[in-house]
Amino acid sequence: MGKNNIKLLLLFFFMALLFAAPVSSASLPYVGILKIPVGGSPDEYYSLERDGQTVAPLTHNMPVLNGDEIIPFKGKSVTLSYIHTDCGEVNVDKKTTVYCLPQERKNAGGFLTILTDSISRFFEQNIKREKMISVNTRVNRVFQQLDSPPRKLDDFPCFPDDNLYVSAWPLNGATILNGNSIQFRWTSPDIEQCAPVKLNICPSSDASSGCQEESLQTGELRDVRLPRQNSKKYFWFISRDGRTISAKFEFTILDEKERENIRQQLDEVGLRYQSQNPKLAQAIYLQIISDATPGLDLYYDSYLILKELNISGKLYEETLNNIYYHYWELHSPGDLEVAIEAAGGQNKSSFDKEGVLYSGNLFRLLLQAQKKLYAYPFIIDPLGDRLNLMDFTRYDQYNAMKLAADKKYFIPATGDYFKLDENTGIETIIVLFSSKPENEGFDFKKLAKIKDPHIFNQYLERYDIQMKHLTIFHK
Repeated sequence: MGKNNIKLLLLFFFMALLFAAPVSSASLPYVGILKIPVGGSPDEYYSLERDGQTVAPLTHNMPVLNGDEIIPFKGKSVTLSYIHTDCGEVNVDKKTTVYCLPQERKNAGGFLTILTDSISRFFEQNIKREKMISVNTRVNRVFQQLDSPPRKLDDFPCFPDDNLYVSAWPLNGATILNGNSIQFRWTSPDIEQCAPVKLNICPSSDASSGCQEESLQTGELRDVRLPRQNSKKYFWFISRDGRTISAKFEFTILDEKERENIRQQLDEVGLRYQSQNPKLAQAIYLQIISDATPGLDLYYDSYLILKELNISGKLYEETLNNIYYHYWELHSPGDLEVAIEAAGGQNKSSFDKEGVLYSGNLFRLLLQAQKKLYAYPFIIDPLGDRLNLMDFTRYDQYNAMKLAADKKYFIPATGDYFKLDENTGIETIIVLFSSKPENEGFDFKKLAKIKDPHIFNQYLERYDIQMKHLTIFHK
């Protein structure tokens, strides 16, 4: 296929390495499978809805997620077999919601199996201990990729010496294991760094009173002790001179029974990996069960574990980087839909079911915007190399795709397909997009070259650039 027979490339986001989703920017582990009688076809027995949309195509031993709606046809029934043994098997003969929540289980059970399978699937050896490093070495890298770099983090005295910089923190919708002391951070491109502001933490049950006010500097990571909790749900916001200057962000503190259940599961994970790196395995586990469970977001506690490790290594970096991925997904608006379309035949069936394609298989990229946007697509392959996909599009003078509202755009634009080469692993497709052309002060092409997610995140926030990301598991 000439230049379309390309070598596709890898971004070290751990979620991308663990789970490959064909058409969704969020990649989730399944919690059970649906079984039908031998000789039958899934389409004859039931339909499946996820987030209000019909899932297709259906397959034998169909993986399902928490929150999925199983709708058996009249006179038909299917078997829902949960991974976690405590949840068992269920005969489904009426509309049923998939429900097996880790915070309600005292042991890891099948969720531990997901962790073990995920690690062994992508790494030939188990988690290994790594050499200690200074966090500052990573934070203070020189910004060589762009012509007008921002100041380094240590130019701001209120910035902490940590290796994660996202705002707002905790993420909106976070669920937290230990509510006695919580770390907060907030910043805005419209307000100078280290500016004095007020942090307001309020119980959601009574927004009119009972708020706790704390002094904060923009960009600072601040530990705040909460009084004995009379509420599970809270929201917080930032004010300055008596005026609210931020959105409201919610978090939930798990109740004592839920906290104890999760802690027992973490103990089980720690014992499983006690001869390797139990803390790193625990951090990964919290991310996995969060992605498997609507309403559960333990990325905050995952980072608290990672923060104490002070180690280096591929798996550690990917686990940390996945917090950035999770953050970007939560903050990317629904203005752009991105999908991967596999060519017909056997490889399309494999991709629709598991996100898997094989060397020699064909695929293309589909973009559809809800409003006028400028987009820049590129791919990162299993070798870590990056390929600019603009060469396969019809682009304008801004070196970006100019997308009109409600119009479909295919890459390659010629009606052709990309062909996977012999380098197997995870193919990560990134689409940067903005409502402004790049001559407004940033350059998509240079931004795409930044490999450090810490620095990359600062530019996304500075220029209000959004990101979509999809993965292919290339075998």
